[in-house]
Amino acid sequence: MKKSILITSIVLLTLTLLGIALYFYLPIGEVNPETGEVTTVRDYFPIAGEQPSEGGSQTSGAFGQGEGEEGRSATDSSGAAGDAEQQTLPALRRISEAPIAGATVFAEGAGTSSDVTVRFVDRAKGHVLQASIRRGGLTLISSETLSQIYRAEWLTENSALIQQIQNSFQPVTQLLVVNEENAADGANGTADVYYYPEQIDQVAPAPGSERFAMIELLRDGGSALSILSSSGDRGQIFTHPITEWQLDWPSEGTLTLTTKPGHGVNGYLYTLDTTGSTFRRLLGDIPGLTALLSPDETRFLYSESTANRFRLRHRSLEDGSQRVLGSTTLPEKCVWSSAAPAVAYCAVPSSIPAGTYPDDWYQGRVHFADALVRLDLADSQTTPLIDLSARAREDIDAVDLFLGPNEEYLFFTNKNDGFLWSYRLDGTSN
Repeated sequence: MKKSILITSIVLLTLTLLGIALYFYLPIGEVNPETGEVTTVRDYFPIAGEQPSEGGSQTSGAFGQGEGEEGRSATDSSGAAGDAEQQTLPALRRISEAPIAGATVFAEGAGTSSDVTVRFVDRAKGHVLQASIRRGGLTLISSETLSQIYRAEWLTENSALIQQIQNSFQPVTQLLVVNEENAADGANGTADVYYYPEQIDQVAPAPGSERFAMIELLRDGGSALSILSSSGDRGQIFTHPITEWQLDWPSEGTLTLTTKPGHGVNGYLYTLDTTGSTFRRLLGDIPGLTALLSPDETRFLYSESTANRFRLRHRSLEDGSQRVLGSTTLPEKCVWSSAAPAVAYCAVPSSIPAGTYPDDWYQGRVHFADALVRLDLADSQTTPLIDLSARAREDIDAVDLFLGPNEEYLFFTNKNDGFLWSYRLDGTSN
C-alpha cells in the first residue's frame, strides 16, 4: 500500500514539473500568418492578472491589472490603438510597471477623440514614460538615465524637478526637460538636465505655471525661500532660522509652510504670499501637525497626534469653526477638488494600529490598507467610493493624490511599493 502511494506521488510530481516546464519555457507555438502573432502554451493557460484575447494571444503589461475586471485595450508600443479587439479597461487599475518618483496628467485632443495622458518618472532609472488612460499601453518618452531619484515634481507636461540621492546622501536637485520634438520614426525623445548647486530641501510647483518655490538650507544656519521659473529667473522672498519645513503652493498667490511633524512635537502652520510681504500663522501648538490648505484658501484639513493614534480635523477660515471628522486619515492622503472647493477626496485606512504617529507611518513601520471617500465639508457628508485594497486584492496605502482633467480620474501612488494607480471616479469602466 505504501509502495503504491509512493509511486502515485512520484507520477503526480513528475507531471506537475513537466507542466510547469512547458508553461514557462516552451518558447514558441503556432504563428498566425496574417497578424504575425505567436501563440504559446502560456496563451492557453494565462497567469493570474492576464486576460487572453480572442484566439489565445496575450496583452502583457501592468496596465489594467488590479480590479479583476476582464481585459484591457490592446495597444501597440506607441500607445495608439492597434488592430486587436478593443477590451474594457477597469475603473481601478495599476499604471506603472515599477516604482515612480512623481507623475502629472494632461489632456490630448478634443471632443470624442480626446484622451487623458499620465506621464511619470521611473524612480530607479529616471526614464520618462506615459500611459493613455482611455486606451491603455505604456510608452517610453525619454531613456535619459538618472539613478536613485526619490522625488519628481512636475512643472509642465514636459518639465519636472527631480531630486536624487548621491554618494553624500544629500539631495541633489535638477530640472529635467523632455524634448519630444526630437523623437522621430518611433524613436524615443531626449531629455536635458540642468543642475541646481544649492542645497535644496523642499520644492513646490506653482499651480498652473512653470514657476516653483524652493527652500534652501543656508550654510550659516536657517533657511531661505525663493521663487524660480524654469527659464532661470529667481527671487528670494523669505528667510527664517527654522530649517525643518514642509512646503506647499496650493493657490496662485499663497504658499504654506508647516513645521515638519513629529509625535509629541507641537507644530505650526503659516501662509506666505508670493511677494514675501505677509507671513501669517493659521494654526499652532498642535502635536504632530500636518495640514492641507484648500485652493480657494477658505478652509484646511489638519491632523493631530493623540496618545497612540491621530485624528483628522476640518477648520473653516471664513467663520473660524472647526470639527473632528469621522474619516480618520492624514492630510497627505487627500486632494482638494478644484470644481467644488468644499470637496476633498481622501484615502482612509480601514484600520489604524496603535503607534507613534505620524512618525511610524512616515518611516514605514506602519502600512495602511485604504478605501477612497469623498468629503463634502460644506454639507458634512461623507460618500464612500471604493475599497481600494479589497478591489485591488492588495494593500493600497495611497499618497500623492491628484485629479485629472475635468476631475474624471483620480491618480495616486501606493506608498507600500511606489506603483502608480488610477481610478475613474464614477466607478465605471472605460
